[in-house]
Amino acid sequence: MTINRVPTVDRGFKSAARRCLFRFAGALALAAMSGVACAGQVPRDPADIGALGIDLSGMDQSVAPGNDFYRYANGRGLGRLVIPSDQVVLSPFTVLADRSGEQVRKLADDAAAGRGSSRDADKLGKLYRSSLDRARVEALGARPIKSEMRRILGARSKAALIQVIGGASGLPSSAFELMIQPDPSDTNRYAVMIRQPVLGLPDRDYYLTDRYHSERAAYARYIAQILTGVGFDRPPVAAIIRFETREAEVSWPAAERRDPLKTYNPVRTADLPRIAPGFPWRDALRSCGLAGTQTVVLTDKSAIVKTAAIFATTDLATLKAWALFRMIDNAAPYLSSAFADPSFEFRDRTLGGVQSRQPRWKQAVDLLNAYMSDAVGRAYVEKYFSPERKRTVETLVDNLRGAMGRRIEGAAWMSAGTKAKALQKLDALRVEVGYPDKWRDYRAVSISQSDLYGNIERLQAADWKHQVARRNGPVDKTEWALGPQFATAYNISAFNKIVFPAAILQPPFFNPAADAAVNYGAIGAVIGHEITHSFDDKGRRLDPSGRLRDWWTAADAAHFEAPARQLIEQYSNYEVLPGLKVNGSLTVGENIADLGGVLVALDAYHNSLGTRSAAVIAGLTGDQRFFLSWAQLWRSKRREQFINQMAGFDPHAPDQFRVNGVLPNIDAWYEAFGVERGDALYVALDRRIRVW
Repeated sequence: MTINRVPTVDRGFKSAARRCLFRFAGALALAAMSGVACAGQVPRDPADIGALGIDLSGMDQSVAPGNDFYRYANGRGLGRLVIPSDQVVLSPFTVLADRSGEQVRKLADDAAAGRGSSRDADKLGKLYRSSLDRARVEALGARPIKSEMRRILGARSKAALIQVIGGASGLPSSAFELMIQPDPSDTNRYAVMIRQPVLGLPDRDYYLTDRYHSERAAYARYIAQILTGVGFDRPPVAAIIRFETREAEVSWPAAERRDPLKTYNPVRTADLPRIAPGFPWRDALRSCGLAGTQTVVLTDKSAIVKTAAIFATTDLATLKAWALFRMIDNAAPYLSSAFADPSFEFRDRTLGGVQSRQPRWKQAVDLLNAYMSDAVGRAYVEKYFSPERKRTVETLVDNLRGAMGRRIEGAAWMSAGTKAKALQKLDALRVEVGYPDKWRDYRAVSISQSDLYGNIERLQAADWKHQVARRNGPVDKTEWALGPQFATAYNISAFNKIVFPAAILQPPFFNPAADAAVNYGAIGAVIGHEITHSFDDKGRRLDPSGRLRDWWTAADAAHFEAPARQLIEQYSNYEVLPGLKVNGSLTVGENIADLGGVLVALDAYHNSLGTRSAAVIAGLTGDQRFFLSWAQLWRSKRREQFINQMAGFDPHAPDQFRVNGVLPNIDAWYEAFGVERGDALYVALDRRIRVW
């Protein structure tokens, strides 16, 4: 059975891919999620910035706000940032994630010592102990994967190989990515979705451009090291890379995969051999427990068709070596140092720029969060989250929803019919704060304190079995994609739902005792961002139930698309590293949400004042505090390797442009800081981009 890596949640919006061969996405890919990706430094002690909530000492007032507002708000603070050696970024989310990790560690320590009180405390404790027991992992060496190695190498045909790597447990593992998600045409039922392959390198550009030549060379050395370590005298490294390069050549770029119309291609399963010949579809689906499936949805259809042909023309020996390497690559973090060390050197140090490994306890906490997220989350909210905070944030969300409604009502370019449907969708938007209404049940899963690899196998198999068992039933719209212990916010478009887990509802994002302008500029803009996602370039194509349906008039759609194209052009001109520009088409949805979120939050802040004028505090007006609060959420430092890695598939613009790219389109910012013609960020009134 193929083990999947622990997903890493860097920016608080979307799990990074669990790498596997017919990749399992499970609950982490319930829908096309989009959400706030935050990065910026925040003091570990909220008292460091006082009740005001703004780091005045971190500003650089030698920089004119109209020339570079990001540096004006953050310049001195940026100079103080030092990324920890075991991380790739220092940001508000990483600091909150560290805080949450420490809290989860306490829960895990209690569970391991028999002091846990939650229903799943015993299993949490055993999984935690199995991850901490490095001596046991070292003693086992390659034994946990020996049987799967034998099955892969013993496959006598391509169909047999696909059946082997599918696994007797039913975990999907093959040449494509397989998921069970709400059907875009009817989100009350599930659909089996097939996507293009998950590549061994982070993105297609790593195979196809000169920029990543050194990373490709390091990848070749890594493949050779892994396969030599399991007995290959002459591992077919060049053939494996050639196979993956051919897949990369036909893969869709990330920007193209954002289009919900292009990525919805339902086909009869019986027609797959004709549509995409060369791949043993029946064997693949049967090995995953999906025999008898009548219809599947192909997302990147042309890539799937071409990849099937590539599979057909690749010799069995290369496919077996490729499958073996990918299996070991995924399993490596949970195996002895003979595998874990090369994995760290390539995946973390070379690709990410990490200087040192995380402490073993952090790796164990990541494992708990990945594979028993609901069990951790349930214990987390019982100890660390109050009902009062939940109610306060729900009230704030209502204020933001009202502000968005007034923006829709005031959109002069929108016809009455489309406007009514937009308001209907806004009214139907589900908002869930703190924690989910229901929790997953882990009682059927056997966990051993001396079998780390087996624990992960059983948890993954149980999760996939859960997905398969319910595929013919109604969609569970109460399910969360990421638990309350994740410092994140996200929009599940298929459910027309936005989620604000407990861990994000603390400083600097939200502080009930802080100044209102600062809260609206932080958590308010985050909430506004998530609301706006329901009306960004993808969200606008979905109706109030989350179903893929065009509810716009042609004229209204054209009015919307014009400023969206302007945003694409604006962001495409930004350079994040020498020779590396922002992908405006890939980031347009997040850029729309940033702009809309800040505007909606500013409206809500002004509405909260009623007839009162905002107080001047520390020499700052209310609007100044609002904009500074937004800007300081994005104070961050990232390793160059990580910036390179994210550029190809991260739908969010780099942090500085989420400030300097957004605010020049907002009239109130000019007035708040006296920005004038001649300033570097100045945009003429008639050229400012307005979507919502």
